[in-house]
Amino acid sequence: MPEDPTALLVAALLAAAVGLVLPEPPGGPRRLRTGAGRPWWLARWEGFARPVPGAPATETRARIAMTAGGLAGVVVLGLAPGGGLLAPLLVGASAAAGYLVSGRIVSPATVRRRRRLAADLPGALELMASCLAAGLPVRGAAAAVAGAYGGPLADDVGGVLAQIAIGDSEGHAWLRLADDPVWTLVARDLARSVQSGSTLVDLLRRHAERARKERHGAIVEAARTVGVRSVLPLMGCYLPAFLLVGIVPVVAGTLPRLLG
Repeated sequence: MPEDPTALLVAALLAAAVGLVLPEPPGGPRRLRTGAGRPWWLARWEGFARPVPGAPATETRARIAMTAGGLAGVVVLGLAPGGGLLAPLLVGASAAAGYLVSGRIVSPATVRRRRRLAADLPGALELMASCLAAGLPVRGAAAAVAGAYGGPLADDVGGVLAQIAIGDSEGHAWLRLADDPVWTLVARDLARSVQSGSTLVDLLRRHAERARKERHGAIVEAARTVGVRSVLPLMGCYLPAFLLVGIVPVVAGTLPRLLG
């Protein structure tokens, strides 16, 4: 083992880069997932590293991890050049932390998209239920919804219709939306009902009512947190003014007496 910590750091960074950049083998990870001798640490790591919906892609998270590891290595080697194994350990810990934390971050664009989708979903489901009650098939009702709404809802429904148009089954096409937290329950019930042939009118209306209640609850919760979120901006505005108006004149008036 080399005694130079710089060499250890370089080796650790190269190993992390190779492991994060190379694609997965087609069969190996699946055998680990299904085999009886699967290591416990692999299952634990997969559970920790699983990203939330809307998190950055795996490639982006890998770049963030390597950047965090490299910065940690530079800091450690700058502060403790003879740290021995300390540098590689901190590099690995920083890279793992960067990879895990980046999987919990949702971009502002994704948040705005979900809010717009949650606002449009109740009316879209009611429109779809009315179209089905009037005799339109599911595809026709979905096309009417996509034509009446814009934004992310029209994009999602249009993607489902495009997948059906190229030959995919309707159930599988609706399941493509199940990963979106706004669509999850609706997409699964739509896929199940389309496959089984059960009625969808009452189901869609129940989902519309549930989505409307969830939207109302989210608005009320956001309104309740306005006061808490406004504390820091108010402090940032009033505290300097209080110091300048109330504290600085008192100190300025007593300072000559104390010095004289």
